[in-house]
Amino acid sequence: MACLVPISERIASLSDTHKECMTLITRLSKLSAPGSEGETARNELAQLIHQTLREAETEYELLVDEAETAGVSSLVSKTGEDLKIARRQYRKALLAAKHNSAAADREALFASRRKQTEGNEKVSQKDILVSASSDVTAALRRTQHLLQSELSRSQFASDTLAQSTEALKELSERYSAFDDVLGKSRELIRDLVKKNKSDRWYFEKAIQLLVATLIWIVIRRLFWGPIWLLVVWPLKTVWWICASVVGLGMGSATTAAISTASASVTRLVVMSSPVVVRVEPIERAAPPPPVVAQERGQVVNDMEPEKASPQMDAQDMREVVGKIIDDGGESTTIMRNTMSRRFEEPPEHEETGIPVVDEQPAQETVPDVRAAEAAAEAAAEAVHEL
Repeated sequence: MACLVPISERIASLSDTHKECMTLITRLSKLSAPGSEGETARNELAQLIHQTLREAETEYELLVDEAETAGVSSLVSKTGEDLKIARRQYRKALLAAKHNSAAADREALFASRRKQTEGNEKVSQKDILVSASSDVTAALRRTQHLLQSELSRSQFASDTLAQSTEALKELSERYSAFDDVLGKSRELIRDLVKKNKSDRWYFEKAIQLLVATLIWIVIRRLFWGPIWLLVVWPLKTVWWICASVVGLGMGSATTAAISTASASVTRLVVMSSPVVVRVEPIERAAPPPPVVAQERGQVVNDMEPEKASPQMDAQDMREVVGKIIDDGGESTTIMRNTMSRRFEEPPEHEETGIPVVDEQPAQETVPDVRAAEAAAEAAAEAVHEL
């Protein structure tokens, strides 16, 4: 019972607040003052009503929580319904006040225009000209301001265009520099690719050479001895034996041919029309007699043809050519023709059949260069034929 007294007092105060809000709302709905003063009054009154309703709603929420425990929720709910109705009435009154204020403003505007038309009828022609000139002046001033603004805009646009042009030039220069850098980079990459290919080729060849060297070292260290003993040495032995047999046979044939041809080699002496030439045979020394061995009844010859070496045959040929040159230098003569020169037919040689021309008493020896050359050529031809 003691709790219901303060709740009832709070509900009664809330009802009084509701009545005050309704009075203010009615006043607001009837407010129709035009101009700024009426708008200021309307705003102040609307703010006051809004603040009062807000406080009442806050108090109502507190009473709802306490009324559930005290058993007076019906009275509190009725007060809440009244507050909701007051909120709706406040909104309607605010709209009505705005409508009334706008209507009052229109009425005031129309009244001022009616007064102005009544005053214009009394204005003279001179005032009309002055007003027209003032209007034209104002229009010209506005046009001037517009032109100035447009001029400033065009100036700004031209400045912006110039800056954009400079920026584009700088950008083009940068792009050209970038293109140069790209070209140089492309060339550098090509050079690097070529050098990489060449380096790779050198590396591969070096690896191949290294592998070949290692293989050769392995073969030389491990397989060279067996290969030499099992393959090379038998082949060389067979080749040496075959070459020795063939060389002995060819050496004996060559020695026989040289001994046969040496007997027919003659010494040649060149003679021109006034020169007397003597051709003499070159006799080869007879071989030494065989040596008889008395122990076993065998005849042994120190100079057997089968055992004569090719080196001895070449030495014999050199001795023959040297003898031809020496003999040709001693026997070459030039005879001067006289008015009473006579040629006698010499007798033929008994063994060789080569004629010998008798020389006149007047003789004069000359250098044996030509005779030596002729003898050397004859010896060379003879050796070539052999």
